[in-house]
Amino acid sequence: SQVLVSNTSPIESLSVSRDATREANAEGYVPVSIELNFKNQPEILDEASLSRYIEGRFSEIVDTYTYVNEHILLTNSNQPDYALSKQADGHYTATVLAFGIPRHPTQLYESMTSLALCFVLFFIWTRRKEKTPAGLLLGLFLIILFGLRFVHELFKENQVAFEDDMSLNMGQILSIPLIIAGVFILIRALRAKTIEGQ
Repeated sequence: SQVLVSNTSPIESLSVSRDATREANAEGYVPVSIELNFKNQPEILDEASLSRYIEGRFSEIVDTYTYVNEHILLTNSNQPDYALSKQADGHYTATVLAFGIPRHPTQLYESMTSLALCFVLFFIWTRRKEKTPAGLLLGLFLIILFGLRFVHELFKENQVAFEDDMSLNMGQILSIPLIIAGVFILIRALRAKTIEGQ
């Protein structure tokens, strides 16, 4: 993936790609290469200044790009392991060795389970439309959807720093009232059906 940078940075673009020449580390993290393409400004960007820039400010560079920062582990926590080279047109590129920190694809989990829920509710409605009490499908929808969201949140990274000290994150806390509402609606729907059947 490639990220374009601001006009004030000496970096023109930053891209991350898998590095097939290296093995995964002890934790199983995938080796990646971060390629920094610097602007073609030979009057101010020479090899010595760029080396100082990378060695002194690489953590700041990576912090600028939240996506990169949260998914990258450097091979050496103190100094980046990099190679700086001059291209034919005069600009410099630097390749930094790192590892990609694996993350669960929770967006896929959520989309697949939501689609499955849609099919289940549609199946119930088409098979038992006349016998389905008012509120039953809504109750099931709330319980299952927000119950699954509660589970999916276990695999997500915390979105804000204050969640790090909480036993449940905000997504889980906000799911609980909707699960309770779903249970309440479902019980009312089933009671109403029982009363009608008497």
